[in-house]
Amino acid sequence: MSMFDIDDPWGEQQNSVPVILSPSLSNLALPEPKFYGSAPLSPFSDSGNDLAPQFSSPLAQYSSSVAVSSDPWGLGSNNDSNIVSEARRENTAPDNIQRRSKSSSVVSNKSPYPSSSNPGSLHLLDGDDTKQFQLDLEFVTIKESSEKGGMVFKHINYEVFNNIYNQNVVRRYNDFFLLSGYLIDRPFLDNRLLGLNRYSNSVMRFPYLQRDPLVEKFFTAKEDISKELKASYNNTIIERLDINALKKGLNPNEIDSVFNSIDSFSKSVQKDLDDIKKMTSSLDKISKYKNAIGDELFSMSESLRPLNTPLDPKSSIAPMLKPRENEKRLEKNFQGLSMNFSDLSLLEKSMSEITSSVSSDGFKKQTAIIYFMKLLIERIKGYNRSSEITKLEEKIINYKEQLYTMAENNQSEAMIQKVKLQLESDVGVLNEIKYEESLMKLLFFHEVERYRRFKSYYSSIYLRLVNDNIKHHDLMMNTWKQTLIVAENMPNKSSDFTDWES
Repeated sequence: MSMFDIDDPWGEQQNSVPVILSPSLSNLALPEPKFYGSAPLSPFSDSGNDLAPQFSSPLAQYSSSVAVSSDPWGLGSNNDSNIVSEARRENTAPDNIQRRSKSSSVVSNKSPYPSSSNPGSLHLLDGDDTKQFQLDLEFVTIKESSEKGGMVFKHINYEVFNNIYNQNVVRRYNDFFLLSGYLIDRPFLDNRLLGLNRYSNSVMRFPYLQRDPLVEKFFTAKEDISKELKASYNNTIIERLDINALKKGLNPNEIDSVFNSIDSFSKSVQKDLDDIKKMTSSLDKISKYKNAIGDELFSMSESLRPLNTPLDPKSSIAPMLKPRENEKRLEKNFQGLSMNFSDLSLLEKSMSEITSSVSSDGFKKQTAIIYFMKLLIERIKGYNRSSEITKLEEKIINYKEQLYTMAENNQSEAMIQKVKLQLESDVGVLNEIKYEESLMKLLFFHEVERYRRFKSYYSSIYLRLVNDNIKHHDLMMNTWKQTLIVAENMPNKSSDFTDWES
């Protein structure tokens, strides 16, 4: 398998890039997200909904009776609108395959790009830390420890150096596996050192992940935290987000436009992925060609290198043909050509390594970001609970009719109160669904904007590639010019070799 294969974003083995919107929205045991309704509902307007007066403020009504959602986009019920208030919930492992919708209900024919908002004025969810967009910066360095852990069954320990927290800790591979299960909905499979480095640096790309208590403890705590990591699977800290704070300064129509155009945006992401695969394939071929050219130049250098002569001519048993002066001069020229071709060989091989490095390192990191968006889009397009929302609306209408009938027939207050509680509970669940959908749209808008900013890393890739080519081109030009001088000084007349020495 090629190291640039899309199914292998971290290393030679198959793996997954962390699909992370927030620590609260990710857990291995959580179900796949779904899109509610047969068509997108606008979270910013209640027009066109007969039940709108009942649902105008998600989480503000009937919060005491709202059941906690088991969906990964759902953040539970809470009257607080603080952007980082925390809660906890218990999760079980559902069948993600059965819950995933086979077809997307998101219909899109609009441009995926906002029409009027200024991207420079948008403050991303996790802040505008420009370091996260410099993919050539390594936040985490992982090395294998010389000492193995375990009393009976030995295991490899990894020394983790983190520049964000300025700490170094020792972790097992299984600890990384558990952290991955806490942060994303797919297991971390790559057990190679390179994969661990890429994964850890990917996590550190997102400042709001750095703020997660478990992530911070993973990279700072000196003690063993395996038990706490295992417990995190079913007991996840939830970050509450304020929708009004997230959409502040944004045009609701543009948020809807980005979300409704998810299909066309998905195609552009796929094109980015295909383009990078073509680029890496081309650079790989160039690297191989340059390496082959270097080998051939070295072969030429070897063929031009003069034979070794004995230091003491008298020590040679066989008689030596005494070369003439011009022949000696020619031998020196051959030696000069040999050295220059050897230098050219090294330059070609050096350029081969640089090209290969740009291909495997630079584009590999960008591929991880693109793959992240690809998985995110797949999750959102599988977000569908239209049947559930239809049932809730039918139940709410039925409860209202029952209350009207019971009021006319003078039913007991206890019976009326029971139906009211059931109505309030279902209304609260529907409010929660609308909150989840609104939050999903906003988070997707933020992630699309982040994806665009990550593209700025392309400049560093091409700048490095171009500058290194120019530098090596200048060095090779100088070497070829020196080779030309040597060639011009070579004897070029037959008489130089046939005439006797004077």
